[in-house]
Amino acid sequence: MPDPTITKFDLATEKEETETLDFKSEFDPSRTADWCELVKDIIAMANSGGGRIVIGANDDGGPSGYDAKIFKAVDSADIINKIHKYTEQQFADFSVEANDIDGQPVVILNVRGLRFPIIFTAPGEYEIASGKPKSAFRVGTL
Repeated sequence: MPDPTITKFDLATEKEETETLDFKSEFDPSRTADWCELVKDIIAMANSGGGRIVIGANDDGGPSGYDAKIFKAVDSADIINKIHKYTEQQFADFSVEANDIDGQPVVILNVRGLRFPIIFTAPGEYEIASGKPKSAFRVGTL
């Protein structure tokens, strides 16, 4: 069920990312990198008043061709557990809804804003394709 405090918007008219809107072309629940980047974006949005993450959209807001069923199959408890792993907080103030862009299914993660910010208590690190380490967030950051 969509969050009633987040106003409706038309994905067809949203063509660029903002502080309250982020596009992710795909999400693979088996990849640590994807989890770190998703948790980073959820916490950043929650800490700055809330927003939306559209999974299945390219950076220009167009459909990426991602199979939205993959994200829909992710249990919300898994998202909460990943957030807890990196923040020691049980943040669950989000909802997941199905939508589409030009007839291509996407998933919208609606994130509510927080009164008090969440701070990362564990580093969000993973390796990129070249084997080099990358950090999505560090301990103590918001």
